[in-house]
Amino acid sequence: MAKVDLLRLPKAGSFLFYNLDNAVGKGAANRRDDVLLVQYLLKTSANVPGKFQAGVGGAAKQVMGVWSEYDDLLLGMVQGYWKDKGTSTWQDRRVDPAPPQRTHGSIHHTQYKIITLNLIYQYVRPDDFPKMAKVTDCPGELRPLIAEPDWLKS
Repeated sequence: MAKVDLLRLPKAGSFLFYNLDNAVGKGAANRRDDVLLVQYLLKTSANVPGKFQAGVGGAAKQVMGVWSEYDDLLLGMVQGYWKDKGTSTWQDRRVDPAPPQRTHGSIHHTQYKIITLNLIYQYVRPDDFPKMAKVTDCPGELRPLIAEPDWLKS
């Protein structure tokens, strides 16, 4: 399920991020809660005026928790755009969960897209990132899953 996680890196310290339990996208499990998180992060990542809406058929769709062709097209365009900006993610139109203490996959040696989507959200909306569950446009169904966990408060 969608959740708050902690990424601990030996040289860089610990970082809060929003993670998945199962993959989302082409050929993935596409569990509702995981899809909600990816759609929400993707909606923010695609918020580059004039870049994506025309290519996927107009105004941004609502975050509904069901993976669609629209989401697949948008993910492909967002991946390509941010790759050109310097992110290193594998271009397979899937978002896989990041395993503990890993930022890059063992096969393609590229950054997990869920981490990339987190970093983009944090870049675009830095004040909202640590309290994403309290942001007004966060889907209500997603909020309790990504609320600040007790272990973070201590």
